[in-house]
Amino acid sequence: MEEMAEATEPAVALGRIDRLKALIQEYGEVQGEGTLDTLRRFRPILVALVPLHFVLAWWFAQFQAPSGRAEMQAWADTLSVWQLGLAVVLLVNGVLMHLYLTRKVQVLWPATLMQATVCIAYLSFASAASILDVSIGNGIGTFMIVCQGIAVLSLMRPLMALVIFGTTFGVFWRI
Repeated sequence: MEEMAEATEPAVALGRIDRLKALIQEYGEVQGEGTLDTLRRFRPILVALVPLHFVLAWWFAQFQAPSGRAEMQAWADTLSVWQLGLAVVLLVNGVLMHLYLTRKVQVLWPATLMQATVCIAYLSFASAASILDVSIGNGIGTFMIVCQGIAVLSLMRPLMALVIFGTTFGVFWRI
């Protein structure tokens, strides 16, 4: 009896390793389609958001704070530059996404890079804007809304999500 138990232990261990390898392979295959689906989701949304951020950049640049509220003017001036920067990053990524999605042959790493760039740009903007908003009395709503939007729209592996959201939250918490 003991000999049979000893003989089945390596077989069970080998079976577990094979199952783990199969799960890892399946996991990788699923992420590729998830990344492409994310880019397909981002593309039409960026068509609306890029002009919106350009308009917001212009609007904040035109803002005139009441006298005696220099901190509010600094807030608006800073947000104008940040909105413009975000609009440019999103515009470049939107064009690259469109070119990438219209090609027949697709390599996964550029798609993953574009997905991560949009997520990181938006989360960085939201963190900075929320911290800036707190200085004039507003809350952290921008950060929370952007986190939810990115989480809903972007399909990513848990490790990628942990790195992107964890880093963003760590920086936000520290500041």
